[in-house]
Amino acid sequence: MSDEATITEEIRALSDDMELVNSLAIDMLFKLRQNCHKAHWNTVSNAYLFERLKEEVAELESALSGDSEDVMLECADVANFAAMIADNFHNVECIYDPANPRASEVARGVGRGSVAP
Repeated sequence: MSDEATITEEIRALSDDMELVNSLAIDMLFKLRQNCHKAHWNTVSNAYLFERLKEEVAELESALSGDSEDVMLECADVANFAAMIADNFHNVECIYDPANPRASEVARGVGRGSVAP
């Protein structure tokens, strides 16, 4: 396979990946906005978030036998809770390591939102 063909295949694969990520991200943002009145995830424990993640996984399992829109929204809930946990750990790393280049993101409030359902 030529270098050009390899690059074309890599771009196609990246495009498929981006379509997947973008589709899920839209649903994730929709669910976050529905719940923006709730407490921010950095105000609750990761243990609580993990329990909620497990509850959402159970809801996803139940939704699998139903409507595809319900499945997609439950996937978004699962992804949101996983992202909240990741964000809490990312922010701890940034806050306690000022040399971390991502620390400026915390100072700018990047990643701030609310706890979904």
